[in-house]
Amino acid sequence: MKTRILSLAAMLLMSVCTYAQSETPLKGDVNGDGKVDVADIAAVIEIMKNNGGTAVEATYYWYVGATNPSEISSTIVTETNKEGWHMIGTSLSGFNLVFNNQNMIEFDEKTQYYLIIPNDLHAYAADGNTLLEGRSLNPVSCNIENHKAFQFYNSVWEVKGLIIK
Repeated sequence: MKTRILSLAAMLLMSVCTYAQSETPLKGDVNGDGKVDVADIAAVIEIMKNNGGTAVEATYYWYVGATNPSEISSTIVTETNKEGWHMIGTSLSGFNLVFNNQNMIEFDEKTQYYLIIPNDLHAYAADGNTLLEGRSLNPVSCNIENHKAFQFYNSVWEVKGLIIK
């Protein structure tokens, strides 16, 4: 009889302990394994690496203008024939922008304009095959993540004869 009572008491005690642990998690037990150890540090690092568990999609932009900006402006231009920042979106797949006589960007005075594009895009001459980067578009410093910057080698009145793809 004593054995039954002790067994019953032990079972009740274990269920109460299990219930208490599930209601009040162990402070510092990030991964929920019931212990605070090195695995919890690894879990914290993983959470930080993944932006707190929320995936952030990259957004891509392009810029043409008379000055080299240090950051992406909150003012986004929608017309492709105006200077300023333009949003591409979250994918570069199929992006193709042509500056020609119908879609050129004109300046008020002659200028050596700047072009900033995502790292995975390139600037070509009007033929679509001749890479202009390092030729008529000289690389300049760019502190905008996932983007590269160029300055046109000569002062011009407009941006045309250029394809970004």
